[in-house]
Amino acid sequence: MLQIPPIEVTVWIEKLEDRCKYDAASTCSSNISLQDLIEISLDRQATTDALSLNLINLTNGPARGSGSLRTNIAALYPNHTALKENILTTNGGIVGNQVVLQALLSPKDHVICMYPTYEQLYQTPTIIGAEVTLWRLDGANEWALDLDFLRSSIKANTKMIILNSPNNPTGAYLSRDMQKSIVEVAKEHDLILFCDEVFRPLFRLDDQNQVPGSFLELDYENALVVGSLSKAYSLASVRVGWIASKSSKLLESRRGGSQR
Repeated sequence: MLQIPPIEVTVWIEKLEDRCKYDAASTCSSNISLQDLIEISLDRQATTDALSLNLINLTNGPARGSGSLRTNIAALYPNHTALKENILTTNGGIVGNQVVLQALLSPKDHVICMYPTYEQLYQTPTIIGAEVTLWRLDGANEWALDLDFLRSSIKANTKMIILNSPNNPTGAYLSRDMQKSIVEVAKEHDLILFCDEVFRPLFRLDDQNQVPGSFLELDYENALVVGSLSKAYSLASVRVGWIASKSSKLLESRRGGSQR
């Protein structure tokens, strides 16, 4: 069985968060109550009914998550980018990341991972036995990425590009032009493009017309993204995350499968 060691930053936060006066380390927005959720709902009665314990059916549901939940998650992607069939629900974003990495990578693979980022995204491939090249954000250049480095780092066994946008911990995000350029490289080499998007849609932008889309919105079949209600939506306690992809092969893959 694959042994996953603790994520060090999580251990550090858990040791200190209850004893500190000011918490500048946590990555979640302040959680809201169920009543807060009802108050901001577009249909308060429908939300109240949906949250009523007396109306919740406690039987086993579909393995991918309920149809209504997946439909609502798909609606978070504009212009009908995603349908419920493109969504696989998970117990928070961290489980979504783990499922993707363990299902699609094997010891023979090489991955290129944005860095710095959430430790899980580069440590899990390493634990699996895959070779990891860190694609470093340039702090002296507004946390930009060097596309030439990406191109020069691709090997015969490269299988996946791993991204995190908006980025944890820098807050940097990939522009639309950069997204398109990365997709072009992935297409050229038939690579899986995986992006942790749990902080969408939090962007520091003056012009809302410049908000970059999800990688799911770009025309690339071998793209997967992970989302969550924990970060931008202030609903960490509900533990709802998801994997989204246009590729049914990727969503149905098993560990070490042949899908590239």
